[in-house]
Amino acid sequence: MRACLSVHCLPVIATLAVTVTTLSAQGGSQRSGGAAAGTRLIVRAISNAGQPVTDLKASEISIRTDGKPREIVNLELVSAASAGAAAPAATAAASVLPPPFATNSASAPAAGGGREFLILLDDDGVGAGREEPVRVAVAQLMSQAAPTDRFGLIGTRGRNLEVPSTTQHEGVKGALAKFVGGGSASETSADMVCRAKRGLQTLTAALRTSTIGRTIVLISPGLPASPSNSQPVGRASADNIQPTELCQIRSTDFDELSTAAAGSPANVFVLHYPEGLASAANLSAAQQGLENITGSISGEFLRLGGGTEASLGRIARETSSYYIATLDDAPGAVRRVDARVSRADVRLSARPGGAAAAPAGATAKAGSPRDMMRVATMFRDVPIRAAGFVSRQPGTNELKVVTLFEPEDPSAKLTAAMVGLFDEKGTLKAQWTAQAAELGRLPLVAALTAVPGKYRMRVAASDASGNGGTTDYDLTVQLSEAAPVKLSDMLLGVGQGGFSPKLAFTSADAAVIGFIEVYGVGKDAKLETTFEIIKPSGEVLGSGQGTVGAGPGEDARIAYGGFGIATLEPGDYTMRATINVDGKQTGIATRTLRKLK
Repeated sequence: MRACLSVHCLPVIATLAVTVTTLSAQGGSQRSGGAAAGTRLIVRAISNAGQPVTDLKASEISIRTDGKPREIVNLELVSAASAGAAAPAATAAASVLPPPFATNSASAPAAGGGREFLILLDDDGVGAGREEPVRVAVAQLMSQAAPTDRFGLIGTRGRNLEVPSTTQHEGVKGALAKFVGGGSASETSADMVCRAKRGLQTLTAALRTSTIGRTIVLISPGLPASPSNSQPVGRASADNIQPTELCQIRSTDFDELSTAAAGSPANVFVLHYPEGLASAANLSAAQQGLENITGSISGEFLRLGGGTEASLGRIARETSSYYIATLDDAPGAVRRVDARVSRADVRLSARPGGAAAAPAGATAKAGSPRDMMRVATMFRDVPIRAAGFVSRQPGTNELKVVTLFEPEDPSAKLTAAMVGLFDEKGTLKAQWTAQAAELGRLPLVAALTAVPGKYRMRVAASDASGNGGTTDYDLTVQLSEAAPVKLSDMLLGVGQGGFSPKLAFTSADAAVIGFIEVYGVGKDAKLETTFEIIKPSGEVLGSGQGTVGAGPGEDARIAYGGFGIATLEPGDYTMRATINVDGKQTGIATRTLRKLK
């Protein structure tokens, strides 16, 4: 299972020539990171008057991590608004695409210090006809943000309300204009618990995947989330035809949430919209649950209603600057941070900001991959990247999930690794353990199977020094509809001596190849594909006809095409494949391409 989404396509890829289009244009921008070694913290300082404090000195701040006093060896002020405004347009644009993989390594502030506001909307809780205050609130926040600030949108109900982070604010407004609340006046306590379960999972995933510069804004009419409500409850579908779904909020759900928050550089504002709850009888429990969530993540609880402008002004103001504090210790996982400031009129908060490259001799330890698989803690001593890809598994109702992962440092030597798939209830449904012979091949490729649904894919790996690394990747296991056919996820790779998958690319890679599988193709159907590589701005850098060949099964085809990238500037791009059946466009598959250097 080395080269592609299906073992059946290996000999086909090896014997077919790949057409490579040379790009004549360049785009993107190179990312840079700080060189200081040591644990980094995101420190926010706010005066009693509610204004960011921008003249703090390291000597005025005292830090303890896990109870031990630390010295601040470097304190850097990041002014989000000014840095974002000064960033080149290409830099700001390069970060708007969906990430090509998950990673546990620290990221530089987005867009050279610019901010990202991720709106998490409890769209299943807002009653129909009560959506307008949400639209107004988001528009007001955007009006107080800089043009280079990015906004993203995720609905807790599912993919029907989702906009990747972008500087094109109108796209988020457009999605909200079409948003229809799913809340009902007849919502039962069982319905509310299921809704809260989805909300907790969405928030936990957002915290885990956050990078420096992100602010999460959770908007909800209330979530009755409390471990005291952890008894199983049944939730029947609206038409009483589908099987009963069991929802349960356990104390472990809150443990995972608080652990994700403790390790996340994001700060969180919770906007309670009580007038949005369709069932007034549930208001008290819903508010109490939302307050419990806010407390468990050390967030800020605000009310969406009267005085909304002041609340939103606070969010924009308090996120306009922050400090990156580099400590004197060896980089490693931090469970608890205590920060104090000597000024009487300043309140301080500190969150992990990720670790820079570890110096020689760092010996931070983690458990085995199996131990790291069992907990929600993010281990960062071994920086790794990972992504999951879905394809068909013939002869079963399950689908194939191929996981690619690798250490970010190609010279790092892994000694053990595991991959696990956890369903929405947090149950481990499938796992894979690397054999010794597989650990030397990068990227590592793990093949699992799962029934359709939403999963958290966790990758855990350790090296010879006992250092560990984990990363989590949220994955929807389903094929893409492109009636009358269905599509696998797109896989990117290189074509030297046959197709080999890759997660990230450099100038040493002569070309990038996009590869997908198409299912349900009629015997006499004519399948054609066009591949394009596109800048975040929408400019098409290259376009060419793809190659179509036999796939894994009588009704399956493979489609692939490539582009030379040796002269392409570092940055993020979109690889897009347009699928045509009998001359009619039926679907589009995309994947973010990241060139590192």
